[in-house]
Amino acid sequence: MPKKKTLGFQTTPKTFADETPALLPQTPEEFDAFCETIIKKFSLPDTDQTRCSIGEMICHMPKTMAHEKLSYFADGVRRGIAHLVAYNKVEAIYAPIREAQKKKEAEERAAKEAAAKASLTLVETGTHAVSGSEPIQNA
Repeated sequence: MPKKKTLGFQTTPKTFADETPALLPQTPEEFDAFCETIIKKFSLPDTDQTRCSIGEMICHMPKTMAHEKLSYFADGVRRGIAHLVAYNKVEAIYAPIREAQKKKEAEERAAKEAAAKASLTLVETGTHAVSGSEPIQNA
């Protein structure tokens, strides 16, 4: 069987203990220990965001689930990190494009306003917009 190729990032190691669903934490102390276990076992960043991500995954689990594999949480945190990195990269790419588009729209709006103001000025003074024409005589 050919060896599975990776993209160069760390994959979640699969062990027998990993495949056994763990009881979800029932107290704040158990939650802290649960997060520590996942963070250390899967080499995740030890940050408040990681703990919040694990907590959010627990909150979004179905009401009937009291057990889940630890790898589920590690994969969810990694997916969240990847999503955040990709989102920020896409925003960085599109930011100059959006700014250029806003600048172009502002220039077009200013040109329209200037043309409308010039047209209004011509009507108020009673002159034609055609060069060399006679002024309009008011009766």
